[in-house]
This record gives sequence, C-alpha cells and structure tokens, in this order.
Amino acid sequence: MTVWSQLPSDSLGALLDVRDLGERTAMGLRIGAELLPSSGDVALAVGLFGRGLLSEGSVADLGRRTTATISGFLHGAESAQVEPRDAVPGAALGRAADEIARELATRLLLRFREV
Repeated sequence: MTVWSQLPSDSLGALLDVRDLGERTAMGLRIGAELLPSSGDVALAVGLFGRGLLSEGSVADLGRRTTATISGFLHGAESAQVEPRDAVPGAALGRAADEIARELATRLLLRFREV
C-alpha cells in the first residue's frame, strides 16, 4: 500500500518541516491501519520525491519567506528515502502511529540532509 501527501508550499517552493512530516506520516499510517488486515507484520518506508525545489524550515514561515535554500541544487539527488528496515505488527499500527511516524520523519529528515 502506498499513501502520498503533498508537502506545504508557497511561491518559493515546498517546505520540509519535521513536525509536519511526522503528522502527515501518522495520518498515512492510520489510513493504512484501517485498510490493511490486522494480522501479520507491516514493513514501513517513507520517501521524498522531487526534492529539486524543497527546502527545510517551519511551516509557520510559509507565505512570509523572502529566501529559500533549495536542497536539490546542493546535493543533486531527486529523492531521499528510508527503506523498509523494520516491521511492526499490523494490529499495532493504528495505536502506535504517532510514535512510529515521529521516528520515520526524523530518519527521513536525516536522510534528506545527507543525500
């Protein structure tokens, strides 16, 4: 199953905020928990695609920014991904969505910074 979400953006491009990313990821996990069978384990992965116009910052700054540092031009990579390294019980996915999402968002932000 794949769940997509568009990051918040303004005229200077999309903005990566780890808190917002965690909330979006948790929502995706809750959707998955509703649609997937609760038996068995679920392997989780997250990724950012099209990072050519993506910068890191707070969503509170949207619409007020006057400059942005575009990561894609600095690193050259079009994506940053956290591969499915761990599995969680499907029955726990919904209940643990916030905690799992924070971990995945933090790992993805670190990956975004290094790519």
